[in-house]
Order: sequence, then structure tokens, then C-alpha cells
Amino acid sequence: MAVRPRRSRRKRLPTSKHLTVTATDDEWEMVGTGAARSGLSRARYLVGLAMRDGAEASEGPVLALNSVQQRELLACHRGILTLLEGDGDTASLIADIQARVAAMFTVWAKDVIARGREVDLHGELARIVGEDQATVVMTSIKRSTTKRPRPSAADTDQPDLFA
Repeated sequence: MAVRPRRSRRKRLPTSKHLTVTATDDEWEMVGTGAARSGLSRARYLVGLAMRDGAEASEGPVLALNSVQQRELLACHRGILTLLEGDGDTASLIADIQARVAAMFTVWAKDVIARGREVDLHGELARIVGEDQATVVMTSIKRSTTKRPRPSAADTDQPDLFA
């Protein structure tokens, strides 16, 4: 007696529903392009889109930072803002630094001009801040460069800081 080999049973696929979709030619072409890029049929591509959108709605977006990290980041941000705003003395300190730098620059620029390198100074300033601003700076330096007669020792009642 010969035994017949058993037939392998095919797994049954879940029953599927049929759905009709209405789309314009441009929309249908877009679906076809997306499906081809994904290597899926148009039907499977549309089902995948629907499943993905449904899952995102219930789960919410994935956050890059957990709640503890978010609080730490917010605290750091607030600290930086406090440092940037400074206290009430910040504006006067900045003005003082600007005045000191301007004074040092003016003394240096006058020395450069006294050495006969006015053209070089003007060229370098023009390269850095532009021709118009360089002309303004050079004019202000020259205006204050006029030589004043040196007062005699008898005329001064205060010590000369630069002698």
C-alpha cells in the first residue's frame, strides 16, 4: 500500500475589503510615484500611509529629550538670558570700555600719523571698516591732532600726567 504524500496547506490570508478611491490624475500620479519609490503597489502604499498616520496620532511625536533633560535645558536657557541681560551697571561698563578703547586707538593712530604712515593707516582702516567710515575716522583723528602750545610750568597748578 502506497502512502500519498500530504498536501501542504496554504495559509489563508486575512480577508480584505475592497475600497474605491477617487483622485485626480495628478494625485493618482503622485500616489504611483510614491508607491514605485517604496517598491509597493498603489494599494499597499496607500494602506501603509493610512497605518502610519493612524499610529502617529495615537503615539505622538518622538521627543529628542526626556522631561528631565528638557527642564535642564530650560534652566540653562534662563541662565544665559540672565547673563546676557546683565545687571543695571552693564550699560555703563560697556560705555566705559568703549571710551577706553577709543582713547587707546586715538593715541596709537596719532603715533602712526606722526611717523608718516597716514596713507597706510587709512588703507588698513578702509579695508576693515570701509572707505566712508575710514575717511570719517581719519578726519576725526586729524582734527584732534593739531598741536597745542605746551604750557609752561608756571601756568599749571596740577601735575602733567603725560610728561
